[in-house]
Amino acid sequence: AGTQDDPYIIKTGEQLAYLAQQVNAGTNYSGKYFKLSNSINLAGKDWTPIGYKTVNNEEYGFKGKFDGNGNSIYGLKVNRESSYAGLFGYAGAGSDISNLSVIKADIATTQSYAGAICGDLYNGTISKCSVIGASISAGEYRSGGICGQSRGSAKIENCSVSSTSISASSIAGGICGDTGGSLESCKGTDLTIAAGSWVGGITAACQSRTTTTLNNCSIYSSKILFQEPTNGYPKAGGLVAYCNAGNLIISDCSRQVDFHIGITDNDLNIGGLFGHIGQPGSFTNCHFDGCFMNESGEVIDSGTSLSLGAAIGEHYARSSKEFCTFTNCSYNAGKTGNIPKVKKPLEGQDYSGIIAK
Repeated sequence: AGTQDDPYIIKTGEQLAYLAQQVNAGTNYSGKYFKLSNSINLAGKDWTPIGYKTVNNEEYGFKGKFDGNGNSIYGLKVNRESSYAGLFGYAGAGSDISNLSVIKADIATTQSYAGAICGDLYNGTISKCSVIGASISAGEYRSGGICGQSRGSAKIENCSVSSTSISASSIAGGICGDTGGSLESCKGTDLTIAAGSWVGGITAACQSRTTTTLNNCSIYSSKILFQEPTNGYPKAGGLVAYCNAGNLIISDCSRQVDFHIGITDNDLNIGGLFGHIGQPGSFTNCHFDGCFMNESGEVIDSGTSLSLGAAIGEHYARSSKEFCTFTNCSYNAGKTGNIPKVKKPLEGQDYSGIIAK
């Protein structure tokens, strides 16, 4: 048992809880296979996530293969005063979570790393998973519809989030809060994403030192709530709030989402596509179709002291040689009005690949 041909079968909530108990006691199940035989209703009972890390960074993570087999987990409830909140709290190297839906989940931590599927994913994969009708919140940092944070060579592929609210003090994203590795073919619909600092439609931040890619990801019929800043560097972006990966590649991504801006601090950076770009990157076929509104619901289309760009809020580089490439990117000028394409441009950068439509 536990092989690909003969996986461990999980049929009940008690068996799923036993997996959490074993992983949290130190059994990582590296190379072992699990499969759900049917959907499970956890009935809103307090759930202890599968895997976590200690404050000293000791890892108690799941490293096996978990196949939802097209089934659903209903009534997931996590309410904890420690980090790593989700069905899985922490999934480590070699982990693979797939073919699973989480429906009507209520996930809250007073600390960090909250996601319906996983709080923190390191060098693992989440694929073909969906989240429907969830509430996800982190009192501190990093919350996302699928995952609070992905790191290393982590992959999140062919996943969707719908009818869900996502919030954090800082770093909240529709699919993933803080993204390293790759996001591929993921979609969000009818989302409300809120944070005081760093909030993005697809992800709030890409700040890995290695290559990070976002491809074929989209957000529709959603809104971003930018609240009172919780640190001195607030940023919001329709696709990504903070682009600072060592090598960032974003292609074929779009968003149809409106910003609701509840502050007037002109130190913040907001862009229809990207709030802040701080490293060289490649941006292709990225599109923004939305508007900016104040807390009264009035459209902002000109005359603001905010660092507000129809496409990019701020583009900064340590060296003038750190240019980006923009190809076939656009924003809807009918909705953004006289707001400039880039509020704080990088001197010498060519922005002709971003056009008003």
